[in-house]
This record gives sequence, structure tokens and C-alpha cells, in this order.
Amino acid sequence: MIHRVMKFAAAGAVFAFAAGVPLAQASATGEPIARIRIEVFGGWSTLNLSAVRGEMQQSVTDSQNSLGYSSTTTTTDSIGGPAAGLGVGYRIVPSFGVGVRVANVGTETIVTTLKGASSTTADSIDERDTLKFNHMPLLLGVWYDVRGEEGFLFRAYAYAGQSRANGSLESKVHEILDFGSGSTAFDFELKVPLEGTAFYSELGAEIGYGFGKHFALTFGAGYHVGTVAVMKASEDVTGGGVVLVPKGTAMKDSNGKEIPFVLNGADARLGLRISF
Repeated sequence: MIHRVMKFAAAGAVFAFAAGVPLAQASATGEPIARIRIEVFGGWSTLNLSAVRGEMQQSVTDSQNSLGYSSTTTTTDSIGGPAAGLGVGYRIVPSFGVGVRVANVGTETIVTTLKGASSTTADSIDERDTLKFNHMPLLLGVWYDVRGEEGFLFRAYAYAGQSRANGSLESKVHEILDFGSGSTAFDFELKVPLEGTAFYSELGAEIGYGFGKHFALTFGAGYHVGTVAVMKASEDVTGGGVVLVPKGTAMKDSNGKEIPFVLNGADARLGLRISF
């Protein structure tokens, strides 16, 4: 897909210049058309990590069921995270152009907890598992825009490329076990850094308002799709001189299947565009 986008963009550029389109082609008002645009933007992007959230919930439920006393579990999810990025575009003809965009889609955080204490012994447990996930898409794309009266703008776009994902899964456990003759506290902490990649694409539209010839404020919304098939440990995780999680270990569910990280979701953003 990304190769088709690149070929399409290159073909458009060749056609435009072969047709004799000058760099300072005049617009309908006789003013030179700005060819290059740079845009910085920020907003919020949602993901669909329900499979990951479900497996984390199942993990603490399994731990809860193994206890000999009552306990409670909780799960919280930030449902996406902030996104910020930079885009550069080149206008081939008055209403059509190509561009490249890079962004950092901020951390989505899922937290599960397990807390409980026996009413007859000193046994107790306090467990907290935290998943942090973010990804950085690098995309190529095409866009179409029009400029209306009074400086109002509209643009539709399509981008595709690769997104590099990273994150971590951290477990902290504080447990007290009663052995009859006395109780002993056990503390365990493990943090596994994760990484993966995904093919990623997005469609969307923007409206905006231009201030003069070179500046515009924009508001956009769109939908993106992509799946990280598997997240793996990005380095060896050791404890007491022993490798506990080897580099390359895949994140799997209780049935031994790799857990997909689905990136599908909507996004909204505000941007500042500079054209020249």
C-alpha cells in the first residue's frame, strides 16, 4: 500500500511538471500559490486495546481465584492518549498535493489491581500491573483542499505507512504469607520493555481559517487503522543475575496465543499551518 501511495505521488508530480505547471502558478485571484506547507498539530487519539485489557483482567482474576480469602480487583484504562506531530506537504496543482507526516501518539495506560486480606490469618496481597503503550507513525499521503471566501479552508487527506510501537508491562506485588509460627513479607517487581511494528493508515478531513497568505489554524478529525500483531520484549529482563524474560519473548494470553494490539480508532486535532 505504501509503495502504491509513493508511486501515485511521484506520477502526479511528473504529470504536473510535464504539463508545464510553474512553481509560482497563479490562483484564481491572480496571486501566487503557496507550494510548501508545514503543519504542527496536537490532539487526542483513541485505540482499541480491548484484547490486551481483557487479558490483564483475566490475569488478576486468575490470581484472585487462587487465593484462600476474599479480595477485589479493579481495572482502569485511559482509552487512548495525546498525539502530537509534524507534517510537510507539497502542492502539485492548485488543489492537490502530497505530504509526509510523523507523529507520536501518546501513552495509553491500563492498570489492574488486586487487593485482599484474610480475616483469620495475616495473609494479604497487594498487586498492581501497569501497561503503557504508545506508537509513532511515519506516513506518506495525498491531500485535496479548497479555499473558500473569507479565508475558510477545507482539506481531505489519506495517509499510509508504518508505525513503530513501544511500551512496557510492569508488575508490583507485595504479599504477606502467614506460616503459623510467623508471617513473612514478599516483594516482587518486574518491568518488561516492549516493542513492535504495524502497517498504519488514516483518512480524515480538516476545516480551518487562514490569516493572510501564509498562516492558518485548522481543526481535523479522522479514523485510523492498524494492528501490531505481536509485542515482544525489547531487551533481556534480569533479576538476581538470572534472565527472567529473554529479549524477543512475545506477549501472550493465558492460552499461549500472541495478543494483538489493535490501533483502530478516531482522532481529533488542532493545528497551525505555515505555507510559502
